[in-house]
Amino acid sequence: MRNRRIVPIAVLLLGFAGCSRRPVVPAALLPVPAQDSRWEITQKDRVPLPLQDAGRNELGDALTWGLNRKNKAENVGADLNARKKYGPLFDLLSHNATLADLESAPYKKWFPGPMVKQVVDARDPDTPRPDHAPVALSDGTYWWVFYRNAQDQLTGVMVVKFNALQTLSEGNQ
Repeated sequence: MRNRRIVPIAVLLLGFAGCSRRPVVPAALLPVPAQDSRWEITQKDRVPLPLQDAGRNELGDALTWGLNRKNKAENVGADLNARKKYGPLFDLLSHNATLADLESAPYKKWFPGPMVKQVVDARDPDTPRPDHAPVALSDGTYWWVFYRNAQDQLTGVMVVKFNALQTLSEGNQ
């Protein structure tokens, strides 16, 4: 008789436990990582857009050394093909562009995934206004954070990487 009561109670409790589980959902947020995962030291170092020769060289150095200045100082981990690989993207970034352009076919060839519209940078003294907050796109290796003005013109870029985190997700797994 006692076992008959335990079984229905156990089934009921397991049912409740299953209902309380949250599904895994992609997070729409990109935190700016620590300095060893980005070339930009301070916001003053941000590469301005449209890309000029100085910015092209800066991005070329950053990508060659895996966004780590220590790699450059120690002459380790160089990707000697980076400038050639990203040259066509640099050409694209050499023209005036807007937020809408990031959804166009030429940009989608480089950034096929979804756009992240919430970039959290703890260095910011104020939260950017949503109408001109930075956005991020991934090329599969790096995340490219694009800064824009109130007219949605792209004004700067910062490239970052996440060593242990490729897909941002939230919830129980």
